[in-house]
Amino acid sequence: MNRYKNTLLNLMKKWRRDEPKTSRRKKFQNINLSREDLSGVDFSHVDFYQANLSGIDLSQSNLKGASFIWADLNGANLSGANLELAQLHYASFLWANLSYTSLIKADLSCAKLSQANLEGACGFKAKM
Repeated sequence: MNRYKNTLLNLMKKWRRDEPKTSRRKKFQNINLSREDLSGVDFSHVDFYQANLSGIDLSQSNLKGASFIWADLNGANLSGANLELAQLHYASFLWANLSYTSLIKADLSCAKLSQANLEGACGFKAKM
């Protein structure tokens, strides 16, 4: 397992256990998780403001309501992830894999999507 996955999984479990009904957003601002494999992790409502997530594997992850404002997701694998209601403005998704991703009601305003794979992605009511 990679260097961060166990630590992050334990931290997320603790947050969910200690504050199960809170609406406060957990913050991973300016974090560098470049090239990490965090596939299938529940990062719903987490703030990744200006995070370096280039090349990260977040496939099949729950990212509902997460914030990726100004985040670097170039080359990231988000295939099959749930990005419903996510804040993605000004995020960079150059060459990212967003295939079969749920982008329902996500805010993609000013996001960079050049060469991103959006095959099968659902962007119903997404803000572009």
